[in-house]
Amino acid sequence: MTLALLETLIILSGVGKAPAHLGPVLDRVAAEVGADARFGDTLARAIDERLSLPAGDPIAARDVAVMREATDSVFRVYAAGDWAPAAETLERLRARIDASPSSLSADVSLRESLYDIRIMLGECYRRLSRDAEANALMAEAIRSDAKREPSTLRFSPDVLDFFKKVKRDLDAQPRGTLEITSEPAGVSVFVGGEFSGQTPVKLGDLYPGRYRVLVGTGATTSRAHDVTVQGDER
Repeated sequence: MTLALLETLIILSGVGKAPAHLGPVLDRVAAEVGADARFGDTLARAIDERLSLPAGDPIAARDVAVMREATDSVFRVYAAGDWAPAAETLERLRARIDASPSSLSADVSLRESLYDIRIMLGECYRRLSRDAEANALMAEAIRSDAKREPSTLRFSPDVLDFFKKVKRDLDAQPRGTLEITSEPAGVSVFVGGEFSGQTPVKLGDLYPGRYRVLVGTGATTSRAHDVTVQGDER
């Protein structure tokens, strides 16, 4: 998988309301270059959905501490076997962290919380017979830190066995490569919140699956890209 941070754009600048004939003209231009025409809010949504995502508003240090406390609190619900309520809370915490890739790259404690959230949520879904989601979340945790394993002090043998099963399945699949380039070069790259270098970056021996790549020079100028690495892809 190659992520090239270079797009061709046609930019039209003007003052006031666009003339009525402009839309059809731009449609013809877009057709000539083999692209879909997008304008205004529609263009912004298309960029977010198809090309990249905002880096998200930074999570304040105070709120990070609150989220860590919330993760510890929901662990007690999870440990009591209240799977559905625990899953609901874990999903909210996961969504909040996912919405701020810039904070994830800046705070190791937030990455550790997200790792535990994925493990707990995967086990909740396994207990609720939502097997596909359970496997996907456990694989997501493994891809986020291939060298890490769940704490034996925090998680039960059942969870550790489930983790090892999913990891064996991933180990049996061919690995992939992710290349990130930019124009100009020298842009910081974070994969799964971990600093991976400055462009051009080439990462090999990756488990297949989805990775979130944050590229930029700061929270206000960075963009996140969700990319899928295929096994044996170069």
